[in-house]
Amino acid sequence: MRPVTLAFCAALGASMPAVAAAQARCASDDNRARIEDAQSRIFTRPESVDYEGAERGLRFAMRECPTDPEVNGLMGLALLGMQSYVLAEQHLQTAMTFRDLDAAWWRENGAVVTARLTQLRQTLGSVMVTADVAGAVLHLPDERAVVLPMRDPVRVPAGRFSLRVTAEGREDLSREVAVSPGGVERVSVALAPRAAAEVAAPVAVPPSEALRVEVREVRGESSPWRTVGWVTAGFGAAAMIAGAVQWANTDAQSQRAVSATAATPGAWGAWARYSYAVDSRDGATVCERASAATSLDARAVQDLCADNQQARVMAWAFSALGVALVGGGAVMALVASDGSREERPAPRLTATWGASPRVSLEVPF
Repeated sequence: MRPVTLAFCAALGASMPAVAAAQARCASDDNRARIEDAQSRIFTRPESVDYEGAERGLRFAMRECPTDPEVNGLMGLALLGMQSYVLAEQHLQTAMTFRDLDAAWWRENGAVVTARLTQLRQTLGSVMVTADVAGAVLHLPDERAVVLPMRDPVRVPAGRFSLRVTAEGREDLSREVAVSPGGVERVSVALAPRAAAEVAAPVAVPPSEALRVEVREVRGESSPWRTVGWVTAGFGAAAMIAGAVQWANTDAQSQRAVSATAATPGAWGAWARYSYAVDSRDGATVCERASAATSLDARAVQDLCADNQQARVMAWAFSALGVALVGGGAVMALVASDGSREERPAPRLTATWGASPRVSLEVPF
């Protein structure tokens, strides 16, 4: 058995007490009423099917039953009817993964879930997009946005459609792709720099007639404070680079949170299950809810939130320190005097004697 499979099994076994408690909550009167209402809305006559109403009711049950196979199976069927194929696949896959939690329900409905999941996978593919700009955003046709670079391929409906990639300071780029069922379409894009605004050339002003004055600069000894200033600015640049690395780390964590599903092994799978449980995709909301919870998934989310907060604090600290050092060092280097001075000719008085005496004064400007 592979190490990844062993780790997943161990995590699943460790989470069984919390899952058992969730199953007790799933059996509450309110949740049973929501589940039965969703079943009636999905499995009625074709002219009376209400997938959207079933999905709205199941959202509340999902908060307390993120791994319940019955809730996930019904949610997957409702989303399938709403043509939200990617989310439908995630919920049907979760129902299959945790089918042992409700063996009786799975014996009765497992064939339907398995058949729908098999059919659905034949209509889905994946895309893997790379760009020459870190932090570029991939916009998918179903209004999802993915921050690049991608860690894993993203599931999309098979067929031909357009992808759009945007980045600050770069021209937007659209690319038409054809994704085959079950295949992975790999796309590499290069974003051209956005054209800078044209700057009007200054109007040439003819020089006025003036007395040409020769100016000679006499350079003295270099000030040691100028060297200290440039060294300080160099340390500031290094701190800013460290801050950029920390910001990239927080972006990578955000991307992993967006792309995680309930079946993802480890802490990010716990994040996905807990975000479904609290019905929120906003990281701040999920962290706030998890801070007061005690389940295993909530604890895993608390650890991820603490890591992200630490990375953000370090990013702000390094960035602020870098800006302060670069600014202070540059000012110190530019202001420090190197003893240079300018020599200009002084005004000159001349006199001419003869038949027509004349006195003239030349003043340099």
